[in-house]
Amino acid sequence: MQWIVGVFLILGLLALIVFSKEFRKAAIIAVALITALVIAWIQYEDAQISKRKNLLKPAELEVSGFNIKSGYGGSLQFSGRVKNLSALYNASSFGIEITAFDCPETKITDKCDLIGKEEVKVFVKIPLGQVREFGGPVHFPNMPKAKNHLWEHKIVWAEGGKK
Repeated sequence: MQWIVGVFLILGLLALIVFSKEFRKAAIIAVALITALVIAWIQYEDAQISKRKNLLKPAELEVSGFNIKSGYGGSLQFSGRVKNLSALYNASSFGIEITAFDCPETKITDKCDLIGKEEVKVFVKIPLGQVREFGGPVHFPNMPKAKNHLWEHKIVWAEGGKK
């Protein structure tokens, strides 16, 4: 029943736009105002996100115990601990870049082949000076099989703010 009311409402608005010059002008002005408000809101949100990302530096988060294990169906799961070293800001999320190598030795050298690199966004709230565990899935599409997998990780951005 409600959809019938909606159809008649839309048909009525379309009829007003087609047959009423004044309503057509008002509709154009309303659409222009709504479009301007949406654009302004999007720009404001982008500025706020950029501001939060610039408050906390990647070096203010310290990762320890980083590990990658096989998950279900051939997927990979990463995990670790992260400490917030910032004196001013709580962390809310960060980006971690995970790099996969196939190496002939047990350490990463120039002889290793880079076989995958992915950035993952991690959502975790970390108050000043505290440690939290983090983890999640990481996907390396079309990554070749390796004889000796070795991994590197680094935090590439951090997001946070005052409490």
